[in-house]
Amino acid sequence: MECCLVFLLVIAIAILIVFKRSFNYWKKKGVYTPTPSIPFGNAKNAVMQKCCFGIELKDVYNHFKEKSLSFGGYYFLTSPIFIPVDLDVIKQILITDFDHFTDRTYFLQKYDPLSQHLFALKGAEWKEMRSKLTPAFTASKNRMLFETVLMCVKDLITVLDNAAEMNEKIDIKDISSRLAIDVIASCAFGIEVDSLKNPNSEIKKNVAEYFQISTRNAITLLLAVLNPKILGFFKIKVTSKNVSDFFMNLMETTVNYRETNSLIRKDFIHLLLQIKNNAKINDDLVGGFEETDLAPQLTIEEMAAQCLVFFLGGFETVSCTITYCLYELAKNPAIQKKAREEVQKCFMENSENDQLTYAVLQKMCYIDQVVYETLRLYPPVAALLRECSKDYIIPNTDVRIEKGCSVVVPTLGIHRDPDIYPNPDEFDPERFSPENIKNRHACAWMPFGKGPRNCIAYQFGLMEINIVLVTLLNRYQFTINSGTQQPLIPSSKTVLFLPNNKVWLNFEKL
Repeated sequence: MECCLVFLLVIAIAILIVFKRSFNYWKKKGVYTPTPSIPFGNAKNAVMQKCCFGIELKDVYNHFKEKSLSFGGYYFLTSPIFIPVDLDVIKQILITDFDHFTDRTYFLQKYDPLSQHLFALKGAEWKEMRSKLTPAFTASKNRMLFETVLMCVKDLITVLDNAAEMNEKIDIKDISSRLAIDVIASCAFGIEVDSLKNPNSEIKKNVAEYFQISTRNAITLLLAVLNPKILGFFKIKVTSKNVSDFFMNLMETTVNYRETNSLIRKDFIHLLLQIKNNAKINDDLVGGFEETDLAPQLTIEEMAAQCLVFFLGGFETVSCTITYCLYELAKNPAIQKKAREEVQKCFMENSENDQLTYAVLQKMCYIDQVVYETLRLYPPVAALLRECSKDYIIPNTDVRIEKGCSVVVPTLGIHRDPDIYPNPDEFDPERFSPENIKNRHACAWMPFGKGPRNCIAYQFGLMEINIVLVTLLNRYQFTINSGTQQPLIPSSKTVLFLPNNKVWLNFEKL
């Protein structure tokens, strides 16, 4: 018995020594860090799910700003993280000296093919994949997918018309997520799932499983982006077997059918097939694909991984932006009125038969401002992740960031900084007038990241959001239902900045 107690005591002391040594990392470099605690480091609130990680980082950002620091240190468990605060330092990391920060801190599982996607790939593999996929996300390709998105939004109109006639409230958070599923399923896989009519579709179940708000999923994703070595040590997968099997089977079936039948569709899989088969991708045409003697440029596994991340990246991010945007417009009727007036004016001057076209959408400048302000106040991804790929000395200091060190840019903190945006908690689209944008730092607004590693599909996401917003403003007036709990509280059980509760709105036809 005494031997066991002595053994446990030795283990406890050893663990204590490991933590103490780890917590000296930033001190040795002369970088200020809030006092960490065992075993959480500085991340107790996030790990214990007392608040979402974005709010946690915003508080850290404000703490560093109060001390007039350009940057500071942070510990997630024992992992040291560098947090830049000064926008010039952030620009150096994301843009100017990008060659030192080419990677994201993310767990790449060699035994899980679906983790080999553009978001997670590193170094030369990322650069090669980004180069291959870039032709699939040009403005002309967005124009090609415009009608597909518009058809999905017409299904949304049917649902909202019925609710308006029955005087029923709508949970816009739920309806937006179902719309996002329909859009991505159609634009990525070329399949119609009708989640708006059938909320229990197979695809929705699998995407919902990936994003399931649970303690296990939240901690797994936090570890994947901030301390991936722990996941590797315990061989914990980010993508569950059910989700992985579903998307692999879907990809194999779709690719085999299309190649066997020479089927051409205006969607993301067709563009991937062109890349796979070394076909020339024309900017303004759909184009075909033919087998060649050249080696395939993409494997089925790589295609499935890219489709999965396109699906995941365009699901919650788009749906929660639509949710927050409609909520703020319902909360601010004067802004809603101004936005509607621009929509109606553009339709009157440019549209035939009151039909929305890609060209008409490009003319709606105030709608852009409304969406940009929504993304400022509620960035779906509240922090940007980078990993130092080679040692880097912060300009005008002697602080060295070592290769392998994680860097986290606190986007939410920047977006709600009163020194950058006066009265930052107010919803004010005028912040994004051309004059005001000109007077701000390039890194003052980063919902899609900055630099070469920004979101490759951000233009498609903005187009989808704008189509929804313009269509609804032209048809309905919306107000906040009394069942909505205000203010909206972000969920503490997800790494994304999502509302925790239902967001009920009333829709009245104009």
